[in-house]
Amino acid sequence: MGHRRTLGRVRRSCRITPMNVLTPSTSRETDTGMSRLALSDADKEARDWFEKVTKSLGCTVTVDEMGNQFAVRPGKKDGPPTYAGSHLDTQPTGGRYDGILGVTAALSMLRTLEEQNIETEYPIGVVNWTKYVV
Repeated sequence: MGHRRTLGRVRRSCRITPMNVLTPSTSRETDTGMSRLALSDADKEARDWFEKVTKSLGCTVTVDEMGNQFAVRPGKKDGPPTYAGSHLDTQPTGGRYDGILGVTAALSMLRTLEEQNIETEYPIGVVNWTKYVV
């Protein structure tokens, strides 16, 4: 399912360059991985990116009152979607795979379905959770 593509996006998410496919310019690399704090400008950029990418893959994106993003790709039949995902923000010194691996893996799933013209029986989606900030 494009594991090289997924891991490449994760690695790029820890770099600060304008050419990054994923990483907002305000994310930064740390000794242990990266830092993109919840509800920061960097998190907003990542959320905007998530919405843009999922819509390009045929998803409808909704946001709940906590800020969680739900991208849903329709299936042949209506019904509750099955979700995969995680979060795009990190802990202050989060590891390289803190959250982003789950989101990028789920996006790779959507991309593969789209590229192979696979229509699922029921809706399928990707979630980007919002970390609770005190």
